[in-house]
Amino acid sequence: MAEFKNLPFGKVVKDVTRNYTKIPKTDYLKEGIYPIIDQGKDFICGYTNDIQKVTEKDTPVIIFGDHTRVFKFIDFPFAIGADGVKVLEVDSSLANVEFIYEYLRNINLYNAGYSRHFKYLKEIKIPVPDSIDVQKRIATVLKRTNKLISAREESIILADEFLKHTFLTMFGEPFNNVKEWSLKPISDFGQIVTGNTPSRGNKSFYSSKHIEWIKTDNIKSNELYITPAQEFLSNQGMDSGRAVNQGALLVTCIAGSEKSIGRAALTDRKVCFNQQINAIQPNSDVEPLYLYWLFKISRNYILGFASKGMKKMLSKGEFKKIPLPKPTIEAQLSFSRIAIQGEKLKSKYNESLLELNELYKSLSHKAFNGDLTIIEKIYLEGTIKVQPKISATVEVIEQKQEITTIPEPVKKKEEVTASITHIPFLKTEEDLLSHISRNCSGSHFNFEEIKEAVKGLDWKYDFEELKNLVFSLVRKKQLKQVFADASYKSGFSKSDAAFNEITDLSEQIYFKRIL
Repeated sequence: MAEFKNLPFGKVVKDVTRNYTKIPKTDYLKEGIYPIIDQGKDFICGYTNDIQKVTEKDTPVIIFGDHTRVFKFIDFPFAIGADGVKVLEVDSSLANVEFIYEYLRNINLYNAGYSRHFKYLKEIKIPVPDSIDVQKRIATVLKRTNKLISAREESIILADEFLKHTFLTMFGEPFNNVKEWSLKPISDFGQIVTGNTPSRGNKSFYSSKHIEWIKTDNIKSNELYITPAQEFLSNQGMDSGRAVNQGALLVTCIAGSEKSIGRAALTDRKVCFNQQINAIQPNSDVEPLYLYWLFKISRNYILGFASKGMKKMLSKGEFKKIPLPKPTIEAQLSFSRIAIQGEKLKSKYNESLLELNELYKSLSHKAFNGDLTIIEKIYLEGTIKVQPKISATVEVIEQKQEITTIPEPVKKKEEVTASITHIPFLKTEEDLLSHISRNCSGSHFNFEEIKEAVKGLDWKYDFEELKNLVFSLVRKKQLKQVFADASYKSGFSKSDAAFNEITDLSEQIYFKRIL
């Protein structure tokens, strides 16, 4: 068993920022040869073609955001942004750089606002196993778990994109109504109710047992349903408040920030809510899921009706007059049937993501406190399993494979420059489509298979870039999205060439070529 020693930060890590040339934000390029890394949350903030501003290193480094406390692991030639970036080099005789990176991204560093934080980072001690091999094993398992977390986050985004694309295909952009649906004011969609705050002076109005009192922070941008409230009203308080039933849409209409106006979520239970929220209790000719996605896609359009003062506000009077497309109930129901399946899939992915995050926290806590039993087990078996708390099956997320613990050598500048000529498919959707056709087997393939298809090219994987190219092909009707549920599969007969393949598809989102 390895022995852990608490080593001072300065003994293991060296600040080498002075060896790098800082590039001002005004000089960032949208496209280029060498990535620029800054302290922001985005992994890459821009590009430069100036080779003189790129510092070449033979080993990976860690980027620390002095203001943001963000850590990034960098194993390729890069330049740095102008402000708040610290480039950290690890003493390889004492520690593995990936181990140190995993430890640092797990620390709870003091938050001093937008002040500088490196002075606090320098004060920490790092628990370092005396065996470099043990460090590599820990880093490998944590990195692999993190990779699964990223893949699950991507799955959630893709499921959301699937529903957005389905809505736009069926109904068009709401703000220009190209499908020429009947335009109706919001008041025609259902009963409009503005929330309130029962008197705080009457303590009997508030209780922890009767009914939730929803505030704007319970309405999240990417959550279908409102989140659990922190405050409750009593039965008497509910009589003094405003309540809606399950299936209502709650919309933030008063907020200090423009970013909050227009946020919407459905109710999956009866609730009360405050005066910053307008609710729509849908009429019988309005499907709640259609209404939710209508508001989600129309948010910027709705925001245009808000007041322009210091405190952003969308009054009930203005809110109920906003014109929006109101398709037939039959069309809404057709979308709702698809949306129900898509939202179920997102719920499953979110459950899996929660479990993976819990697994990562548990593994990192045990590893950095010297308990290596589970780390060694996963490392040797090469398999990470997650036991869903609700799902009936065990999902094997990653199969056994050879584990590489030593980072690949950092590419030289000339290699990165040369690789640009090998990725023409990134320039056009058609080139990507051609590459998918050559490398994706079968008539249906998911996003993970597309990712595998572009492996081997000299291109550093970028989810947003690949996602945008794929959905551009969908918009151009060169790829089609399908949800492989029982309803979809029932449309194929045994005489179809792809019948066996379709039958074996799991219930998820796939893409298929349109010939």
